[in-house]
Amino acid sequence: MADSPKKKGRPPGSLNKAGDWAWSPERKRAALLIAMHELSVPEIARQVGVSAGTIYKWKNLPIFQEEVAHQFDELNRAVLRLPIAQKRKRVEILNELKAKILQVIEERAREYAGEAPGSGTGILAKTIKQVGVGQNMQIIEEWAIDVSAIREILKLDEQTAKELGQWLVRDEGFMEQKSIKREYVVIDPDDVVEGQFHDPFALPEGEASGERASEPTTHGI
Repeated sequence: MADSPKKKGRPPGSLNKAGDWAWSPERKRAALLIAMHELSVPEIARQVGVSAGTIYKWKNLPIFQEEVAHQFDELNRAVLRLPIAQKRKRVEILNELKAKILQVIEERAREYAGEAPGSGTGILAKTIKQVGVGQNMQIIEEWAIDVSAIREILKLDEQTAKELGQWLVRDEGFMEQKSIKREYVVIDPDDVVEGQFHDPFALPEGEASGERASEPTTHGI
């Protein structure tokens, strides 16, 4: 009795007999990789085990596009569940970082207290340097304000204020200083009549009110 022919499985890029889309692990993975936007189509095809042309065919199918969009939304929701995506958690981390810097300053203040002027504040950093060589070598201490630590504290405060919506950007246009121009006028004694100053530059009454003064009329002789 002859053996019956074996049924061949459908390739990953084909449809079933009814023409309906049948999901497979390869197609699901391809949709996920496309939604991640990290690999090119040829790279996705190599990972899935199909040709690049098959991936392009899948991308043109509405049902596959819907799955890509679904996977994309799932990835975004997963990102939003991360602690760093939560404002409260970010502010807590910023507060912890600032507390650690302040702890360093406090411990340094206790350790260096009395060694140099201001060393008990904790904001001074000590650096030991070697100067000279041989018998002339000397070990000296240098004290300086720890500007980097202070700068980091200010940055943490700024970021925290931004997270909480408390950071206000000052409009430099309102802060612009306007220059004042002063003009001096020399008053002639003849311009002062009965204790009142007559402005020689003032327009006649008619012109000041918007009316043009009538021009003098000349008559022929």
